[in-house]
Amino acid sequence: MSHKYEKIKYYVEGAFGSTEEHTLFCHHNNTCDVVTFYYEDGTPIFSFGDTMDGNLFDKMVELITDWKDNPKIENMSIDEQKLL
Repeated sequence: MSHKYEKIKYYVEGAFGSTEEHTLFCHHNNTCDVVTFYYEDGTPIFSFGDTMDGNLFDKMVELITDWKDNPKIENMSIDEQKLL
């Protein structure tokens, strides 16, 4: 039953160009290979299984870092955009 609990500071824009510092919590549950991120108040953000290639987090990083040159990334259709 291996667990790892970590945290890191991040920043968001505040009012009038100010910056607010927050803490992102991360729980690595190595027993069931799930990683969960939480806001600093303990509210879960999302979880994913971390042992599979192409998991949710891998794809999120791919969308952020490789968006210019990645042939796997597609533009959403108008109907898909309306869902957002």
